[in-house]
Amino acid sequence: MHRISITRKELYDQVWETAMIKLAKQYCMSDQALRKICKQNDIPIPSVKYRSRKFSGYEVARTPLTGDPNRQISIMVRDGAQEVRKKLVKNKQKQDVVILSVPDELHSFHSITRQIKQKMRDKYAYSEGAYRFRRMCLSKDNWDRGIRIFDTIIRNLEKNFGKVDMDAAGAFIRLKRSCMHIYISEKIESTDVTPPLTAKQEREIAERPYLADYLKRVYEYTATNVMTIMIDGGGSYEIAARRNFKDNTKQRLEDQIEDILCAIKRLADIEEHFCIKREHEYLKSERERKLNAQKRQQLEEIQKQLEELEEQVKQWQRAEQIRAFVKAKVQYALTKPGEVRSFTELRRWANMARAYADALDPVLKP
Repeated sequence: MHRISITRKELYDQVWETAMIKLAKQYCMSDQALRKICKQNDIPIPSVKYRSRKFSGYEVARTPLTGDPNRQISIMVRDGAQEVRKKLVKNKQKQDVVILSVPDELHSFHSITRQIKQKMRDKYAYSEGAYRFRRMCLSKDNWDRGIRIFDTIIRNLEKNFGKVDMDAAGAFIRLKRSCMHIYISEKIESTDVTPPLTAKQEREIAERPYLADYLKRVYEYTATNVMTIMIDGGGSYEIAARRNFKDNTKQRLEDQIEDILCAIKRLADIEEHFCIKREHEYLKSERERKLNAQKRQQLEEIQKQLEELEEQVKQWQRAEQIRAFVKAKVQYALTKPGEVRSFTELRRWANMARAYADALDPVLKP
């Protein structure tokens, strides 16, 4: 970041001549930040109505600038931080990659390429004008070119990233936490060349319309020599780790080998970033789950203690009621001894009742 100096008049002219969003991009800031700078320095800002009327061709007067027009304003400008960062990352990735160019002729093939060739050359693999295996598709006319490009990509992958293997879906490479499949496919155009119906066929279809569904269509397939390299890293619900590179008017696939390798590396980095992010989220959720379980356990223990406390209070109240009853009974017997049959039996009953109250009383329990 660096500071630039500009007069109020210069910024005023720029604001009224250029749209606020475009001008803010020139200073590598948001339009809201630029509006704030104008407001702090008393620079009027054009309204939406001014822009629309001027765009329609009307002469619209500006709000005049008041104060000293030559006063200097200091603005902090970012050096295109995001764009510079992207460029540096891309250049660093390209510097880390060693490139093998596509040869004009191949004398030996990589083992993976030989396996792919064998599967695509199988007697049942040729259909709809091309040799096919899983998502790979190459016509007879452009077979050699497609195999040369694919073999070069496989060799570049092994030279830069590690061993390339083969599974039921095709060639793949394990890079960091990703398993990326690589395919090459050619665009095949199809043209319907089904001959017109004969008079007999038209009569049969008129009588039985369902026969139209059983008519065999004839197609003519044409190779376009437009090939596509597909990188399938699987991905997840958050990201789709897939990239396609194809022939275009500016570049052919032979000239995009470096970009393909950088894209594979970048996809692996993205997948690893999201895997780490998911692991952190999982660990965070586990910590929260354990913390919530501890809180629930503590609450359950507190609830259990409260229930025990309420039960003890009830027992204590019951014990106090029994003692009060025994005391009242004994006092009544002392005030009216003539109504008592035997003081010995009364003493035995009172002792038994007090012992029962003591047994109920939680205060006397250790």
